[in-house]
Amino acid sequence: MEPKPGIKTTEFWIALIVIIVANVFMFASPSIAEKFPENETLQTIFVLGGVIAGALANVLIGLGWIVKRSHVKSDHAAADVMKKNGNGGFAHPLALLILGLLALAFLTMSSGCTVQDSWIKANEATYQAVVPEFMDYVNADPKLDKDQKRRRKITCDAWWRDIQKWKE
Repeated sequence: MEPKPGIKTTEFWIALIVIIVANVFMFASPSIAEKFPENETLQTIFVLGGVIAGALANVLIGLGWIVKRSHVKSDHAAADVMKKNGNGGFAHPLALLILGLLALAFLTMSSGCTVQDSWIKANEATYQAVVPEFMDYVNADPKLDKDQKRRRKITCDAWWRDIQKWKE
């Protein structure tokens, strides 16, 4: 039996759909998180969940695709040669290694973000110079309704919470 080219297989199209859905969620998750300005836990879950889901889907689909296609394309003679060479019949160990290293690199790049102390101090000084006067203006502005004033206060409060977290 002649193996079908990769793009004509069901596995290819299923893998492609899963990758597209995972990447759409990964890129949309920060926008979804913004819908919950008062719930930091949900914001964190959406952002981190999107990144992790996208990365895992891409890596796992890639690995599964390589394994599946290597089994479909290998014939008995090639399998015998691979077994004799000691790689257990897996046709693309280098591709598996490269995907694993890329996943590791991605995970290490997305963790351990730090903020400079000088930047935190400058941001805090800016906050203290701007927010009191800004909030006085907001509270005195007759053109702003109650909801508009509340949203501006929430924004300033979120800025202050961020500063406090950066200090930690």
